Amino acid sequence: MRKSFVKIALLFLFIILIPLAGCHGKTGEKNEPSPSAHQHTSPSPIDSVAPLEVDQHTFQFIIGWLSERELLIYEWLDQQAVISSYHVTSGDRKKYLVLDEPVISANLSPSKTFLLIHTAPSPIEAELSIFQTTTQEKIAAIHIPSSEIYYEWNPFNERKIFVTAFYEDWTYTNYIYEWYTESLNEIQLSQPFATWMAEDILIILDWNWEEPSLSAPLVKVSPEGKETVLPGEEFFHFQGKRSVFIGIQATKENLTRGEMIVFDYHLNKQLSFSLPLLTNFSGWEIPFYEILPGPVLMLIEPNTGGEADIYDGGFRLIKRNLRTGEEEVVLEDIENGPLLCSPEGKLCLNGYQSQNIIYTDGKKLEPFLIFREGK
Repeated sequence: MRKSFVKIALLFLFIILIPLAGCHGKTGEKNEPSPSAHQHTSPSPIDSVAPLEVDQHTFQFIIGWLSERELLIYEWLDQQAVISSYHVTSGDRKKYLVLDEPVISANLSPSKTFLLIHTAPSPIEAELSIFQTTTQEKIAAIHIPSSEIYYEWNPFNERKIFVTAFYEDWTYTNYIYEWYTESLNEIQLSQPFATWMAEDILIILDWNWEEPSLSAPLVKVSPEGKETVLPGEEFFHFQGKRSVFIGIQATKENLTRGEMIVFDYHLNKQLSFSLPLLTNFSGWEIPFYEILPGPVLMLIEPNTGGEADIYDGGFRLIKRNLRTGEEEVVLEDIENGPLLCSPEGKLCLNGYQSQNIIYTDGKKLEPFLIFREGK
């Protein structure tokens, strides 16, 4: 069943929730999510990185970290989608996967065991393909009618993926894609976006589209039904990563200050701290952050609060231990753009093209992408 609401409301939801996507598939032997074969014991400290040189006309985007020192990159070469691996310290670059269709988006599973690739055979259809990262074997695929796709891996069971299919009229349908059994099951949610709280539980910010507001309560959705959690609390952003969830609230007395609250997977409050916020026409900008093992939070925050359109006060990169609350400034001056950190967080890419690299232990930033003119 399609759900619909006013187009501007959907645009608003995209802004506040995304800081920053018939079937026949081939299933192989059982592949339980496990630590990736690409991951090893903690590597030695990283002293230097080999910049990645790319053709500015064929380079598309960096997919993500396959291991602590290896990236996957996507280029469109000779009418083919070419995915390559790049070892950031040795500079070794190898062809990893070649597809005939352009890639819309790609995302590694939390364990790095699987790679999801989204292509679009037509403007009204998406194909989601699952590949084994160690063998590059295509192990599942499904076609979904849609004009846009949002998806999120289940970190508790990587055989499940939450999918929302958007249509040209801005209606949408929610699904659970169980790729191992090639099943696509429609579910009823009042919102297009959700976060996995457990293997069979989703959590949503329950926005009221009849009376638009700047924050919303949390609702847990499970096979047993729906339940409001953390009564009396509302957030404008809520996301998680298996055992750690982050909620952000604005301070009522000062809308350019907020509180970031850290919860465990039972939604017990573990820690909270204040941070500056930037406002925009629909509410607040969501700061760019990554949750790393430890757990540790890498966060880009403005030096002061204010209006995003006219703010020129600069940004800094903060590293915070989410168990002790201890804070460390990694960089005093950084571009306000997406963070893409390696599994252990020794290196982070920064910027809308992942053009810079950060040595988090050495507290330094260097250019990473070197663009050159093609032939």
